[in-house]
Amino acid sequence: MRFKITWKDNKLVLPSGNVDDKVSRLLKDIATRFAPYNSSSEDLIFSELRTSDGFFISPHAAIGDILKDDDYLVAVDFDSWKAEQYKLCKTLFESVNVVNYENDETLSVGVGSNTRNNLYIAVNKGKELIRLELFDYSDLSAFVKDGKQLVALYEKGVNYAKVYFVVANSVVQQVEVEIKVESAGRPEIKLIGLKTANKKIEKGDVTLVQTAYDTTVEENVVFPELVKAGESFPDYDLDYTTTDGGNGGAPESYFNVTSPSGIRFEQVDVIRTEHGWYQNNATSNFYYTDLQITNTTESKVTLTKVSAEYKDKEGTWQPVPAYFGVKNGVYNYNWRWEAVPIPIDARDTFKLSINTKISLPYRFADKMRRSSRHLPDPLEIRIVVVDDKQNSISLPAVYRNKTEYPVLATLKWRQKYVGESDPVVYFQSVDNIHSEARGWVTVVKKLDNYKQINVVLSCNFNGSTTYYFDQRVLNQLAYKAKKEGISKYPVKNYSAKNEDFELQTFAIVNLDKVKTTGFCFELTSQSGGSSTGYFVMPSLN
Repeated sequence: MRFKITWKDNKLVLPSGNVDDKVSRLLKDIATRFAPYNSSSEDLIFSELRTSDGFFISPHAAIGDILKDDDYLVAVDFDSWKAEQYKLCKTLFESVNVVNYENDETLSVGVGSNTRNNLYIAVNKGKELIRLELFDYSDLSAFVKDGKQLVALYEKGVNYAKVYFVVANSVVQQVEVEIKVESAGRPEIKLIGLKTANKKIEKGDVTLVQTAYDTTVEENVVFPELVKAGESFPDYDLDYTTTDGGNGGAPESYFNVTSPSGIRFEQVDVIRTEHGWYQNNATSNFYYTDLQITNTTESKVTLTKVSAEYKDKEGTWQPVPAYFGVKNGVYNYNWRWEAVPIPIDARDTFKLSINTKISLPYRFADKMRRSSRHLPDPLEIRIVVVDDKQNSISLPAVYRNKTEYPVLATLKWRQKYVGESDPVVYFQSVDNIHSEARGWVTVVKKLDNYKQINVVLSCNFNGSTTYYFDQRVLNQLAYKAKKEGISKYPVKNYSAKNEDFELQTFAIVNLDKVKTTGFCFELTSQSGGSSTGYFVMPSLN
């Protein structure tokens, strides 16, 4: 037998070959014959044959059963056909996806049913549909030989997707999907069961036979202990999110003095401090002193000027500016940065605050609410107030920190901040003595919305960025490390750096098994501190 075939403007006559073969073989022969007329660089694939008057010819029927000599047939290429057919594929039974880390492209196979009760098998490379096979109930019934029968195939170099029907007792029981990509050591294999009761094609049980990448956890992994070098601050059992260890004054240190003009200055609260921003090569420490002012005389007195001085570590009194202001709440003041007179009527009493500004030629990492280590502790301050009677009074203020060193993050208080439902499974830090700060990394084990375990890395000097160690990341790092032959593989996009700290992250890979077993974190600070630690990767299953 021979057939007359037309495709677009091209026509040819094609012999039938073995008429016991399926029409799908004839489609391949047509593609070979029409290939010279294909303007595209992609392989020419034909997905459907129709009679000249538009009737569909099943690709799964035997040639001799459905065609006769000299039939006039219209060939429909895959690109023309898929747009019409794929939009009908609404019900997905199961999807098998394997990432090729050589080019970060996913090869996937979807198995499901369309709106016409056809079983569909769709092969995608990334977002591109490259194969689509359809089978109605009668097509499935034609597969009567027990065993595995190949029904869909995509091959490109070492990458392939193969789909088989698994037939038992002359019935298609399962669809077996096998996908292999260059970066995987073995193919991924999954079985999707089929149910065909009342001729309706439905999903059965799904069995994962084998994953393309080894997801088991390496047993008995032993890494070096944490190594730290350089100066570091001690750990306090205090919540670093609520205190920096500052503002430690007590009522017995409050002053209560009266000026020669009869103005009483009474300290009514602890002196509080906070850092300003680093500007003009200096950082300011502000010290807020809250007062009750009483005019004990029968005449009006006006405060005209305020200034201050503090005793440095060498015992020398250093002059600094000071400002009048009004307190609205804790760390909430309105300051008058220019000189302004404060009139006080006879026998009047009111609240007033004074801001003493000490600028230091250092940059601090955070706006901490404690006095700098570059200043003595306790810190003696003399606030000098002058009135319109040319009298002055020195207010002997004393500021104290609660702790000798800054209160910084620890594992215990990071866990409180993160929440008990997401355990912090790793904590590592390094201190910058110069900027009085701590850089740290944490690893948190948490469940996502799909109840999958995620291992999340974060550090405190890269904004709010977090890094996820999911199975895909582990597979990708293992493949790249194997390819380059580096067992301690640098993960540059999981590293961070600012003016105070630097984090370098490394994946630790068993090159023989092509498996990421853990991570190494190398933390350094601008003041010369360093810490190197290792984290053993837990199971994500």
